[in-house]
Amino acid sequence: MTGAKDPKIAAAAGVRHAHKKRLDAEAAVVQAVADARNAGVTWGEIARELEMQQPNAVRKFRPLLEERREVTVRSKG
Repeated sequence: MTGAKDPKIAAAAGVRHAHKKRLDAEAAVVQAVADARNAGVTWGEIARELEMQQPNAVRKFRPLLEERREVTVRSKG
């Protein structure tokens, strides 16, 4: 019996493939959250899109992001 016909090997490969797809999807969500924050989307708006509560979105994603805030002095004009 060859490995390609062994149902256990095929099933294990299916698990591996699904796991890789999940990891890729999770990375895409983190990138989308970073892009949204860079565009000025609030944590509350992001949470709504993710169908979760705002504190949970912050708790889950903020540690994965490096947010910088720039403050400048307005010129008098």
